[in-house]
Amino acid sequence: MKTRADMDSYLNQQLERLKTDHIDYYLLHALNARSWKEMLRLGVLDWLDNSRADGRIRHIGFSFHDEYSVFKQIVERYDWDFCQFMLNFLDTQYQAGMKGYKLASAKGLGIIAMEPLRGGKLVDHVPDSVQAVWAKSKNDWSPVQRALNWVWNLESLSVLLSGMSNMDQLKENISLANAFKTGQIDEKEMRLFNKARLEYLHRIAIPCSECRYCLPCPHGVSIPSVFGYYNESMMFGEKERHQKEYRNWTPTETRASKCVGCGECLSKCPQHIPIPDWMKTIADYFGD
Repeated sequence: MKTRADMDSYLNQQLERLKTDHIDYYLLHALNARSWKEMLRLGVLDWLDNSRADGRIRHIGFSFHDEYSVFKQIVERYDWDFCQFMLNFLDTQYQAGMKGYKLASAKGLGIIAMEPLRGGKLVDHVPDSVQAVWAKSKNDWSPVQRALNWVWNLESLSVLLSGMSNMDQLKENISLANAFKTGQIDEKEMRLFNKARLEYLHRIAIPCSECRYCLPCPHGVSIPSVFGYYNESMMFGEKERHQKEYRNWTPTETRASKCVGCGECLSKCPQHIPIPDWMKTIADYFGD
């Protein structure tokens, strides 16, 4: 979006392609601090009001990827009908998290949960220490069933978006959804979810809070991002998968191997992480 006029142009094209004169649920996609600021500059709120008034849009929402403080700003700035953000039993304090869920619920917004399986990472390879927690459960649930049930258990949830790649997964999702009732998870089972969450978090190797005080690196290394890929690999125990993600999504000029050990970042890190040492370890680990 470069101008206010672009908003009308895109919406009208969408209506034409969908062969309709209105869209029931229309969202501003993937809002974060930067894109929200730009949308405000372009006058998106007035445009949303006008589009609802002229009937082209009926219900207005947004999807979100940023910190809770940004989520709170967005929720309280406009009369939204619904919102969409990451919700799963691991990321309760990540991005909008459960604080975002409670805020949206209190505001009466429809809530759409995305990433309930964390892109499949909560079900594809469950570490032994987490398996040991689930072994204490009275419920003989599969990893998919367990992760989806935690989200479905949320009373204010409206819609759960689970990525499905084939017809079998679609049928499984429908079957599991039909079998589960909100409130079915008791306190004892919820404590197991909390223990499983802690087991995952204990596997994190580097205590990086992503405060970004270490940036900018004079040599261009994207320090928090590099740490993130390594920590995820440690957390889920899937080196090959995270190695591919690291190589596909981390530009060569920002990778761990670009660290020259200058040490400028060391005094800036409130966690006192030996960043240059870790960059050598990560470069070797991912074959960078």
